[in-house]
Amino acid sequence: MSILKLTNDAGNCSDTLLKKILYITSSNACRQEYIYGYKTFISHAYETFMLTRKVYCQEHGKAYHHFIIRPENTDLVLEPDDFFGMLTQITVFLANYDGHRQAVSAIHFDDGERLHGHCILNNIDMHTGKRWNIDRATLRDIKENISHILKNYGLSEIR
Repeated sequence: MSILKLTNDAGNCSDTLLKKILYITSSNACRQEYIYGYKTFISHAYETFMLTRKVYCQEHGKAYHHFIIRPENTDLVLEPDDFFGMLTQITVFLANYDGHRQAVSAIHFDDGERLHGHCILNNIDMHTGKRWNIDRATLRDIKENISHILKNYGLSEIR
């Protein structure tokens, strides 16, 4: 079964947001053509995330949600373009789940063919300024919905 991990980063705040964005978009781990920005420019993701936070006086506290999508090792290996299409669908789904959030995502190349995806979402809704608190029921629903996207690409559902 595929894995969807919502990281619980220690020090998740505005100061570490830039580091996370730089990490997932690093040329050491991914290729430029496989980076996607939703409601943001890839080159200015940090600045647009922070602008939203500033507009709503939400510059402190939890800054982002970081999801990692990793297909099971026994799943078929998708071509990078297909994996990018799938990751883009997941990113748009997450960004619009219970709100309107900015997001940046990227494919990382593991050992040769194996791919996994990272998605970072602003914790602040662009339209309301509300924070996104993900409880167990919400995470369960997110996993179920993302499992449908994975199955459409011939991958196993999320554990």
